Amino acid sequence: MDSRVDSAQTSLERIRSLLSRANKLGAVIRLESVLADRQADLEALQARQRTLAGQTTMATLRVELAPTTRSDPPGKDDDLRGFTAGIAQGWDALREVVMGASTVLGVLLPFATVAAVALIPVALLRRRHGNGPAVSPPSP
Repeated sequence: MDSRVDSAQTSLERIRSLLSRANKLGAVIRLESVLADRQADLEALQARQRTLAGQTTMATLRVELAPTTRSDPPGKDDDLRGFTAGIAQGWDALREVVMGASTVLGVLLPFATVAAVALIPVALLRRRHGNGPAVSPPSP
């Protein structure tokens, strides 16, 4: 909040500087309008800053210290190294591959079902009617 107030004050100083150098009535009017808006914003920020300062000054801080306890028995997932770590990681990788493959199968199964329902009648019609009109060989 402090940096926002500082930025607003710097902005006001720049607007006042521009206002002091303005020599046309239209520019003066526009700058005074901007100056009034920025001044109102600064006052709102300062009021918010005072409110926050009062809240943090009077805030209650409660700290509880308790001994830590482990919910997992020692040895479970504790820095596995060597052969055992390799087996565990390999098993996890295999499980992930199977889960990924089953997910892909689950996604493709509805599409395959729709394709089968649409293509099986077409294949049966082609088989029943052949691959097109039969052309007889020329007579001798």
